[in-house]
Amino acid sequence: MIRLDYILFILIYFNGGTLCFAQVDDDILNWNGEFNKIIQSQQKNPERLPVHIDKLRKLVSNYEINQLNLDSSYIIMNNRLSDWYFKSGDYDSGLKLLNSLVAICKNESSPFIDHSYLASVYYNLAYYYEMMNLSEPFHLYMDSSIQVSQKFPNLFTNAIKAYE
Repeated sequence: MIRLDYILFILIYFNGGTLCFAQVDDDILNWNGEFNKIIQSQQKNPERLPVHIDKLRKLVSNYEINQLNLDSSYIIMNNRLSDWYFKSGDYDSGLKLLNSLVAICKNESSPFIDHSYLASVYYNLAYYYEMMNLSEPFHLYMDSSIQVSQKFPNLFTNAIKAYE
């Protein structure tokens, strides 16, 4: 595995210093910008959901290839992608994706992840199981969402919403 500090040193040395950091910031903005464009396009044209799913799936795939570490942006994009899978009727892909996000959020050794997203992922799993009339997994994931929310004071409203 290539160390990030070596890459940054090489880029700083050969690119004149500040250009390197501007490029890194531009990359982050580009990911968020592309994600927001896809979201806005879907909101304007909800009937074209399969097209938006394909665009977001490609963005996530490129993100996995180009980012050194999976982070909260990755979780946010995939959380939205799972929602679109459910809206399109592809429950298996949506559930598989959300379950993979649970594993990522539970990785407490990663400093790049806001672990409070686990509460939202659990909530979404519970919601989708409820929509499929599966009460046992619904209760399991709703309880998990409440439990995780209690660890993060800023998520107390999610816990209350889940409790209701």
